[in-house]
Parts: sequence; C-alpha cells; structure tokens
Amino acid sequence: MKIKILLALDSSEYSLKAADYVANLLGKNPDVSIRLFHVLHNIPPSYLEYGTIDQKRELDSAKTKWEESEHSVDCKCTEPVIETMKEAGFRDDQIKEKHFAPTQGEDVAQAILDECAKGGYDTLVMGKRGKSAHKTFLKGSVTEKVVRYAKGIAVWVIE
Repeated sequence: MKIKILLALDSSEYSLKAADYVANLLGKNPDVSIRLFHVLHNIPPSYLEYGTIDQKRELDSAKTKWEESEHSVDCKCTEPVIETMKEAGFRDDQIKEKHFAPTQGEDVAQAILDECAKGGYDTLVMGKRGKSAHKTFLKGSVTEKVVRYAKGIAVWVIE
C-alpha cells in the first residue's frame, strides 16, 4: 500500500525538524512518497493590482520575474531537506516538490488543506511553528488552523 505524505515547509527551524523526523521514521520504506509543499513569502500586493490591460501585462511580467527570483532564493531551503531524505534512504522518485506563493491575506492553512485534498494525501507533517511568529499573535498559527480544520487526514505536528 502506497503512503502519500505532504510535508509542509517554510524556511523555519521547525520545518527542518519535521523533515528530519519523517526521514528518520520512514526513510527506508519504499511504499512512501513525499511531496514537499514549500510556502514562499507573500506576493507583494502591488503585483496584483492593475487598471488597464497594458498595466496587467506589465504587472504579470513583473510578478513572474518576482516569483522566479523568490523561487531561486527561498526555494533553496528544500535542498537540505531533499538531501536529508536521500541520506535516510528515500529515492529520487519518492520525493516531489511544489512551491506555493500566497497572496497578501491568503489563508496559508487553507491552502495546505486544499493541497492535501487535491493530492489525496494520507498524512500531513508540519512544524509546530513557522517563520511568521509575529503574525501568530494576531491571527493564530497556521499549524493550529490546520489541526483544527483537517478532515480525513492524519496530521503530525513536530516540535
């Protein structure tokens, strides 16, 4: 039986701990597949607002360049996770990546849950805290929201 795991990552220490936990626990299991779901920084609102078709084209181009730049810098945090997974015994074909750049105000917890539902994952693994601890005080943590609203999936929260 194949086991599908979604490992939600940002560039926080807790994400790396969650990756280590999964690697150590499941690394030699050939029936496990892992999707690294990496949450990038928010897309700046200025890339989402336009007035005319020409402005939309310019902003779409600028947004694409920003995403490529963000992707090349911030996505490097998945490289050590992939290396850890491989060292633990995961094969290349067992590890996939997906990067998600939320828009300002977008609910990251809901995006993670939506990805779980779309991908048919059995288990979601995430760190106890993420990189946006200052927002936690105002809106609650992404992890807390995921645990509260997850249905039909096991959620592992790693400290």
